[in-house]
Amino acid sequence: MAKPELGLVDVAKDVAAGEERQRARRSGRGRGGGGTASGGGDGGSSSDDDDGAAAAGAPVPSHQRSRSPSPQRPADAAVDAEPQSSTAAHRGVVVDCGSGHTSIMVYSYESSSVRQVQRAWLKHADGGNLPLTDVLPGAKGQAFKGITVASRTEEFIALVQLTLADPTAFYVAGKRSTTSAVGSIDSLYVGATGGMREQIAQGNMGEAEVAVVRSGFERAFGGAVRVVKFEVLTGGQEASWEHAAAQITWGAAAGSMFPADKAAAAGAIGLFSGGGKSMQLGREGSAISFPFSTFPAELEERQGAAPDAWLDPVKWDRFADELVAKVQKAAAAGEHERFNGNFVGTAMNHRAAHFTEIAEQPITAAAAAKALRASLAQFRAQEGGIYERMQASANHPSYPLARITAMHTFSLATVLELMFEPDAQFFFAAIALDSGGSPIDCEWTVGAFAELARADAAGAGAVDK
Repeated sequence: MAKPELGLVDVAKDVAAGEERQRARRSGRGRGGGGTASGGGDGGSSSDDDDGAAAAGAPVPSHQRSRSPSPQRPADAAVDAEPQSSTAAHRGVVVDCGSGHTSIMVYSYESSSVRQVQRAWLKHADGGNLPLTDVLPGAKGQAFKGITVASRTEEFIALVQLTLADPTAFYVAGKRSTTSAVGSIDSLYVGATGGMREQIAQGNMGEAEVAVVRSGFERAFGGAVRVVKFEVLTGGQEASWEHAAAQITWGAAAGSMFPADKAAAAGAIGLFSGGGKSMQLGREGSAISFPFSTFPAELEERQGAAPDAWLDPVKWDRFADELVAKVQKAAAAGEHERFNGNFVGTAMNHRAAHFTEIAEQPITAAAAAKALRASLAQFRAQEGGIYERMQASANHPSYPLARITAMHTFSLATVLELMFEPDAQFFFAAIALDSGGSPIDCEWTVGAFAELARADAAGAGAVDK
């Protein structure tokens, strides 16, 4: 029996606005423009928790023979979507609701392999990144007309549906698609991470509001998609799935990523990712999330801060002192020793390394921290070769690239110095190649989809509605 096609519920209540949003995405008008996928962002939203897909042209990892996309926003060159496989065991969409962005990932699972088919970012009408936390009334993003969580959630879901229905919203291997590859899907998994966890911890969102979001997705997609689930990931869950993603995307290449004397221990590589609200560390038998945030309100443009507020020494020191105190507390907790071994650094950790020009190569924690400190001095002084090359790579002037990169550079350097052994080995990279030779982003969404698809293939029912 044929699978039902993805049914999009009626979103005609605001067709004109929807068409305007799509035209804005296509033309790059307003603040959206090309943006930067290194953070997926542009001037309207910091979105500093998503390293994102990128246009071709980044340094080539030494163990890859195909070029990886760079951390810049994908070029608008159009390509056809990967043809759907009639023998795919499982095809699904994973929506990553991060601290400052929402990514829509389309995957397929066949012959025990995960393939990344397409990727899109959810956008404000003005082009800025749209996080799920904007469904909370009073959110600074001003993306929605509704005044309740329920009504704003309906608008958010309508935008997800519009994006899924718009093939030009998606990217394939770093280039804009011309045809939809969503088609018939088996599962829709929507996961909220650090930003939503923080809202819950602060009392701004409770189980009632989470239930509203969950039921909204189930109503919208449950009639057409076999498995539909929304949940707020725990920090450990996010770290565990990111670690699983590292094994899927990088495991086979681990021996060539690290020095020869470390290769024997590289079979089970660790994963160290950085987001806007937290950092995740996953390794064999352990998955930890640390609440190291780079979203201080007095430096955040969406909270009303001036674009140059981060250059104020007093304000910067408040951010730096608070972060250092959190890292020191975590390091002194006695729950673990200094970390050692081989780690792939992804997401915003990769961004910091990329602009410090130490990515896509093996490097020790001590050497990486030293290089990061040197580049941070250039970012803060707004001068020097590394700073100038970073700024030249930006393709939208209103995106706060220097601020966000500086904050993640400081965060990464601090954690490497206080929580890792000096000779711990790192390879900072975000994008690998899947079994078919196509780019695949190393993110928690890969681990989540793989777990769901494997359970479904085994007939375990995987994810309950």
